[in-house]
Amino acid sequence: MNNLVSHIFSLYYAQLRVGTPPISFMVALDTGSDISWLPCGCTDCAHFYETDKGQIKNLNSYSPKSSSTSAIVSCDSPECWPKKQCPRRSDKACPYKVDYMSDNTSTESILVKDVLHLETYDKKHQASAAPVIFGCGVVETGTFLEKGALNGLLGLGFNTHLDVPSMLASKGLVPNSFSLCFAFDGNGRIAFGDKGSSGHMKTPLDKDQEFHEGLPSCI
Repeated sequence: MNNLVSHIFSLYYAQLRVGTPPISFMVALDTGSDISWLPCGCTDCAHFYETDKGQIKNLNSYSPKSSSTSAIVSCDSPECWPKKQCPRRSDKACPYKVDYMSDNTSTESILVKDVLHLETYDKKHQASAAPVIFGCGVVETGTFLEKGALNGLLGLGFNTHLDVPSMLASKGLVPNSFSLCFAFDGNGRIAFGDKGSSGHMKTPLDKDQEFHEGLPSCI
């Protein structure tokens, strides 16, 4: 399963469609965090951006009430994480807050569940809708208001069960893996469940490393 990826503002973004009816979002890809989020009635968030060619593009906002497949994640749900902000034995909405390494940059509100629309990475390009949990971001601060993750963020880290690859794998849709492929023009794809070919070399991830080795782009 894959989605289109593009390179804007020194970050990589993916075009995602979420909800019923589906709405498109241009989310930043983040392998350093696991919780995904979309702007959700955020008054301070960006509502449009200007491309390198001077074109003005509108940015969508997510509304649980506008999607027939949306549901609030409650505090008493096993899908609520972290629970430390929840009162005990509460059926109230599960709150979340994520602080990022950039100065004064954070997102917070509640967790919701909805469907993520994908397509198979083959000649058939079959459509598929997968249930995922993400933050319905009402409060965004720091670089999220200026140039980073203007229309949401896709969490690809493996710190909890809330990263997108783990959620897709838990539903038996794909293996718990993903791959990113970028062309020289900055465009590319993200594929979930990509095992790679039998001839591919593998390098294990070392969480203790303090540097990142550069990878060649692929066409």
